[in-house]
Amino acid sequence: MINDKPNFFLIYNPKSGGSNSALDREKVFAELTANGVSYIVDESDDTDTFGKTTRAIAAGHRKFIIVGGDGTMNQAVNGIFKQTEVPSNEITLCLIPFGTGNDWIRTVGIPADYRRAAKIPVHGKIFIQDVGRVTYQGTNGTETHYFANIAGFGYDAYVNRKTNESAAKSNMGKFSYLYTLFKCLLSYRHTQAKITVDGKTTETILYSGNVGKCKYNGNGMMQVPHAEPTDGQLAVTMIKGISKLGITIETPNLYNGTFIKNKHIEISSGKSVQVESMPPVELECDGESLGFSPFNFDVIPISLHVLVP
Repeated sequence: MINDKPNFFLIYNPKSGGSNSALDREKVFAELTANGVSYIVDESDDTDTFGKTTRAIAAGHRKFIIVGGDGTMNQAVNGIFKQTEVPSNEITLCLIPFGTGNDWIRTVGIPADYRRAAKIPVHGKIFIQDVGRVTYQGTNGTETHYFANIAGFGYDAYVNRKTNESAAKSNMGKFSYLYTLFKCLLSYRHTQAKITVDGKTTETILYSGNVGKCKYNGNGMMQVPHAEPTDGQLAVTMIKGISKLGITIETPNLYNGTFIKNKHIEISSGKSVQVESMPPVELECDGESLGFSPFNFDVIPISLHVLVP
C-alpha cells in the first residue's frame, strides 16, 4: 500500500453530466473538500475509467471515489475484477452520481443529489454486494465482463446500442432511452432462444431478457424487480412471444415492476444462466454495448465493497 497519500483516488468521466460537466464537477470537488474528504484527482481528460482504475490499483490505491453514471461505475467495477494485483475485497468504491443514467444507486440507497452523496466518503458505511459475470462472443472471441447492476440481451441490448448512438448526436439526456425504445419497435424481431437457469432449460421465442443483481435500469425501470444484491443469485426476466402492442402497453409498468404479471413475462433466479439463440442477439451491461450470444452468466457472491449512506 501507498503511505502518506490522500485517502481516496478520485476518477471522473469528463463526458458525464452534459455540456456543463466541467463546471459542475468543480462543484462536486468543492463539496467533497468542504466535507473534509482527502482525495487526489486523476487529471487525465479521457473516459477510460477502466484504465485509470487498474493503473491506480497497481500504484497502490485501494479507496476510490467515482464521479459519473452507471457506465463509469461499470468500468471501475471491471477495473477492479479484471486486475490481478489484489483481491477485490481489498478495494472500496464510493460513487458520486453524475451521469445521464443513475440507476445502480436506486437499489443501494445513494442519493442522486451530489451534495448529499459527497458526505458519504466521510460518514458512509461499507455495503458488500454480489457481482455478476458474463462471457460472450466479442471481437476477440470469447470475452468476459462484470456487472454490479443489470445485463440485458435481445431487444434491451438493441435499444441500448441505438440509444448510445443517438445520444451522441442529440441532447435528449434521460429521455433518449424511452424515445429509442419506441422507435426500435418498428425494426426489432423475435429470436428463437434456449435459456438455461441452474440446469432448467426453456426453449422459446424470445423478445428481450435481463439478468441482474440490482433492480433498476433505463432511468428508473425495474426490469428485474425481484433482484437482491446480496442473495448470491442472479435475477432473470424473460419477455417471450409478446406483440409490439403488448410492449407498448407494458412500458409504463416497467417503472413499478408490475409488467411481470403479463403472461408473456417469466421471472426466475439462479446461480448460473446460459443463453443460446439463432440468430445471435446483442448484449449490454450497465449501458455498455458488448457482443453477441451465446452467453454464460454466473455470480461472484459478496465481492464488491461500496460506500453507502
